[in-house]
Amino acid sequence: MKVRDEIRLTCGAIDSVTVLSNQTFLDSVIQLEITNGKQKLLHDIGIVYYAKYLKWKNHTDIIKSIDYFTQGWKNYQDRNCLWDLGRCYGILDDCSKKLRLTELYVDERVKASEMEFIDYQQIYIRYKNCLNKS
Repeated sequence: MKVRDEIRLTCGAIDSVTVLSNQTFLDSVIQLEITNGKQKLLHDIGIVYYAKYLKWKNHTDIIKSIDYFTQGWKNYQDRNCLWDLGRCYGILDDCSKKLRLTELYVDERVKASEMEFIDYQQIYIRYKNCLNKS
């Protein structure tokens, strides 16, 4: 079974029912002994908890999102998790971590010759948002 066929993840708005059904499904899957595809699973469940935070602003959800993204970065060097960690720390108003993770993300993409994935406009917005808070 392909887990990604069972859930709906998108950059756009997700309705409450979809967020909760994705969370329930992925919370059960993460309990299994996953060997193939765990990197994607960690990122997907991090996204689900991020989306859940955006819906209901429960601090616990953003912390869970950070935990899953951290596992994805530490265990698999998933650069997408690194980017999303920066986004989560931005929500927590930790500009220092947000920008440090953003710089690490850029460095890692450059090292992997993946410059086409670097969105400099989004990086500019991250820096600008942090400068406006100081």
